[in-house]
Amino acid sequence: MDRSHLIAANINRGKALYEQKRYQEAYKCFQNIEHCHGNDYNYLYFYGRLKLQNRENSDARKLFLQALKLNNSNELDLYIAIATTYYQDCDFNKAISISQLILKNKEITSELENYLQELICYCYLSMGDLTKGWQLYNYRKPGLLVKAQLAKKCNLPFWQGENKPNANLLVVAEDGLGDELIYTSFIHLLPDKVKQVYLECDARLIPLFARTYPDIIFFARNNIDSFKKAAKHCDMCVLLGDLPRYLNPEMAKGKTIALKPAHKFKKNLPNNKSLVGISYYTPVPNSEYRMPPLDFWEKIFKACPGVAFINLQENKKTDPKKRSFLYNHKSVQQINEVDLYNDLNGLAELICHMDFVLSISNYIAHFTGRLARPSALVAQKFCNCRWILAEDPSPWYPTLKLIRGKEVGGWEEVKNNVINILHEL
Repeated sequence: MDRSHLIAANINRGKALYEQKRYQEAYKCFQNIEHCHGNDYNYLYFYGRLKLQNRENSDARKLFLQALKLNNSNELDLYIAIATTYYQDCDFNKAISISQLILKNKEITSELENYLQELICYCYLSMGDLTKGWQLYNYRKPGLLVKAQLAKKCNLPFWQGENKPNANLLVVAEDGLGDELIYTSFIHLLPDKVKQVYLECDARLIPLFARTYPDIIFFARNNIDSFKKAAKHCDMCVLLGDLPRYLNPEMAKGKTIALKPAHKFKKNLPNNKSLVGISYYTPVPNSEYRMPPLDFWEKIFKACPGVAFINLQENKKTDPKKRSFLYNHKSVQQINEVDLYNDLNGLAELICHMDFVLSISNYIAHFTGRLARPSALVAQKFCNCRWILAEDPSPWYPTLKLIRGKEVGGWEEVKNNVINILHEL
């Protein structure tokens, strides 16, 4: 096989692997021909997509700009990808400008319009312009999907924040556990607006929420019988993620989860060291950028011999090849009395015994924040719009520090800041 055929074979294989979502293999195929691709459009487009996924934003942008010179038929998609690179690079104004220009194109589909409005929304939220961000939050993809499914389950009209003292409101869950913890920060304001609230949430949170908000009726999500039963009592509905837009766009402090004092884990916890809980993994697809390399944690353990590290990471969904060494690490203590996945009340009690909690961007960060415990989130320069770029501490949770690097992959600076904080405990 001559060189040109070899290059073409690599490009075709890389494209096929990409379409099969075998991204790492696809990346290697394109990487093998990085210096001899001959400006092939498929190479530029799919390799650009892979680099965008890996947060290699500058490289991705160069590939997309080269692709624009070769193929005008896919111009919209390429410009949208370029706008996304700027968003991931935290150049939010440029991402907004490009997105708004694309939205003027009369040929744009409703799907692309929704994506761009969602991107603009996330830019505003990331910059801390909460009023503009929340106004566009109805374009978020998870919310649109839930609304489409909701139409098949009930025909209740949507509530838009007005006072309805004689009406019952159904609050519908969306997204994951972390988002439920954020958005329920606002639900103590609902009883002043409506007669009765029925709120769908993760079943594991119900004991905690029921104690905190005794005036609200909670029921488990993903249970169609419970949903229909609650819907029968309601006059209107709203998505949980729409509450900030209608109730409190400037993010007033949420109500801390109320927990009964518990001491059942104290006998198994070291009493001569500072206790630091750690959470180091997220199973969310394409979220490697949220997680520091494993030697990040190893260096912290070695630098802080006066700290007892306590595992807060449930291991059911943890990738054993990448994270098992932390779960089994000699410096990390396991508390076997707590089912860290199913028993969120027990996890909350355990967190309350910690002097400090270190977490990546996952539900443990939100959970610790809702418990008003001293904590820090470790992240690269930007991980997502939930952690507003200019804010420290987090506007969601006043006790949560945001420790970021100044650039993608800048974990060394984050590690040093973490060590300094732990030395002060």
